[in-house]
Amino acid sequence: MFNFARLMVSRGHHVTIITTPSNAQLFDKTTIEDDTCFHVHIIRFPSNQVDLPVGVENLLDSYDDQTVGKILMATNLIEPEIEALMKKRAPDIFIPDMIFTWSETLAKSLGIPTLIFNPISIFVFCMIETVKSSSLLPLPYNINPDPSFIKFSESMMENVKKSHGVIVNSFPELEVEYTQHYEKLINNGCKVWQIGPISLMIQKTITKVDEEKNDEYYLSWLNSKEQESVVYICFGSMCLISDEQFFEIARGIEASGHQFLWVVQNKLDKTPLPLPEEGGSSHNALTTLIDHLSTLLPNPIATATAS
Repeated sequence: MFNFARLMVSRGHHVTIITTPSNAQLFDKTTIEDDTCFHVHIIRFPSNQVDLPVGVENLLDSYDDQTVGKILMATNLIEPEIEALMKKRAPDIFIPDMIFTWSETLAKSLGIPTLIFNPISIFVFCMIETVKSSSLLPLPYNINPDPSFIKFSESMMENVKKSHGVIVNSFPELEVEYTQHYEKLINNGCKVWQIGPISLMIQKTITKVDEEKNDEYYLSWLNSKEQESVVYICFGSMCLISDEQFFEIARGIEASGHQFLWVVQNKLDKTPLPLPEEGGSSHNALTTLIDHLSTLLPNPIATATAS
């Protein structure tokens, strides 16, 4: 969201980010201080009311489903303070994150148009709608979502449908069919604007950072492959995957025999993972990763070998 705000400011718009104390620490203070179009308004996070440790204010800080639930509860408790601010300084447009399920109702009562920010993908919205509307899904096992998650998902989707549209941190070529399916599914004129990847847009339009050698290497490797022959795998920065799950996923990917590019968080240690060999697949690098994981797990099933 911060980088999206930076893009808006780069186009000459005045932007005010409403955030909480710990989340404000994630922002680049130099960017804020150097730009008169950029403003940050900090509100209190209701940690005590939801029984959360002070400083845990972001889903990225979540370490289990219970913490996620408490953070989502807190998002409802900050509505009055945001309402008071918007009454005092009404914006031309309100762009909340999709987890604020009350945002459209509030903005409509104040006569302010709303666009919902989706930091993940339009595919997520399609899946939520499909799970909700169909009992005949071709899934390998039965899904029994937590009732509170179902209630939250339904509230989120209702909020999105009432808005003027969705801004997505994705790009059209990545999910053409899902975008078309979503717009057809909603069928109320709610548009989808895919403006990502925002981090790349920041590099290209603001920071002008040269591509790192690793990026050039991966692009060169991808360009050497046939069209649509490489599988891209990424679970995002918010997915809670245990080392055991990570290990099993890695073994399965390697056993598939497909060429792939898997983006992972290097949370295991600070040692960079090795690059795939020139002209080859990424299996050798993956095997190194699996071997490393197997040394960290209490009861590894097996040590994988290169395909």
